[in-house]
Amino acid sequence: MLYGHRNASLRRKFVVMSEFTFVVRPESFCIRRIPLDWPLDLRRLGADWYSLTRNGEELSLVAPDHVDIDAGECQRGWSCLTIQGILEFGMVGVLAAVSRLLAEANVSIFV
Repeated sequence: MLYGHRNASLRRKFVVMSEFTFVVRPESFCIRRIPLDWPLDLRRLGADWYSLTRNGEELSLVAPDHVDIDAGECQRGWSCLTIQGILEFGMVGVLAAVSRLLAEANVSIFV
């Protein structure tokens, strides 16, 4: 998943790049930084779709803007792009190609 900050170029439902088709999810998303020790109960999110990533310093939660867990720093107004279909695990250069295309359109990304 790629998250692009709101930009007129992301308003289309489908974006086609060579052999890839991107789908823009209709919701607006929030990217939230949460402390590692926060007692997060994912069942309480009330969202069909979210992404949670943990590293050694924090949790990163990407969820629709309406999800409010009252924790950590939140930046709202992001769009979510997904690549339609299934990609092989060994594919090389997909992220580089997509990030180059979005950079040319002046769209910041969170991957």
